Amino acid sequence: MKRLFPLFVILLFIFVTGCSRFDRSLRKKEANKKVVLNYWENFYNKKDLNKAFALFADSAVSWSNINPSPIIGAKAIGDYERVFPEAFPDGHFKSEGIYADGDFVTLRWYADGTNTGALMDMPPTNKRVVVHGCTVYEVKNGKIQKMWDYWDYAGFMKQLHPEG
Repeated sequence: MKRLFPLFVILLFIFVTGCSRFDRSLRKKEANKKVVLNYWENFYNKKDLNKAFALFADSAVSWSNINPSPIIGAKAIGDYERVFPEAFPDGHFKSEGIYADGDFVTLRWYADGTNTGALMDMPPTNKRVVVHGCTVYEVKNGKIQKMWDYWDYAGFMKQLHPEG
C-alpha cells in the first residue's frame, strides 16, 4: 500500500492540473465567443458602432471575399463596415452557429434588412435582403485581432437589383 501512495499522489496531481488547464481553455473559448457576439450585437442589432469597433485591436486586420486587399486598423475597419448598418437601419443579425478553438472563433451568421440608406455610392432601393455568411476571428486579450469574412455578395447584390 505504501508503494501505491506516491503513484496515487502523482496521478492526482496530473488529474488536477489537467482539469485546471481544460477549464482555463474552456473559459477562454467562451470569452472569445462572447467578444464576437458582442461585436455583432452592437454593430448590426443595436447600431452602437463605437461600442462595436472598440472590440477591435488598434492594429486589427480584416480580409473579405469582396475586397482585393485587407483593411488595416480598427478605425479603417469601422469606417468601411459602418456603411451596412447605415444602409439597413432595420437590419438584424442572428448567429447560426459559433465555434471556438483557442484564439479562433468561427461564426456562421444570417443578416437581413431593408435598404433605406445609401450603400457604396448607390441610392436606396427600399428592397428587403437576406444574406448568409461565415466569419473567422482571431481574438486575443479580449480584442479582435484579425477577421476573415466570407459572404454571398453576389446573392446580396442580386436582391438589391431593380429587377431582382
